[in-house]
Amino acid sequence: MHRVCVEDWMILEEETLNKLRLNSPPGGWFPALQGLSWCITEFNLPYADLFFSPHLKRISIYVSWFNTALPLSTLPTLASIISALPISSLERMAVGDNFEMLSWAHFKDPFSSVILRCGSSFTEYDARFHYRMPHWTT
Repeated sequence: MHRVCVEDWMILEEETLNKLRLNSPPGGWFPALQGLSWCITEFNLPYADLFFSPHLKRISIYVSWFNTALPLSTLPTLASIISALPISSLERMAVGDNFEMLSWAHFKDPFSSVILRCGSSFTEYDARFHYRMPHWTT
């Protein structure tokens, strides 16, 4: 499998996700995964690493318009997961709408860290913020 979409409407029982975690094969469930589209929800946040692959080339991370009320207590966990993204072959990252509804301060350092660790294979970063976008200069 080369591409996985984790949408906000995708709901798996916690028991199912725990079984997936406990029975994860060496190399993970998606060892050849190259593209991940991840809609962050409070429910799927603790299981995000189940969808990571060392061959990940493209990742799109966004917050659903219907699920913008992530509890503040989840923001450090989300920042930690972003920091742990596998970057060995990452080429493109898109950060979708609605991150501005969360506190950008929680995510500036993790996203910057991921990008800086990518190296020359990384060619595209697309952040779509409607307001309160930090001003970056190159």
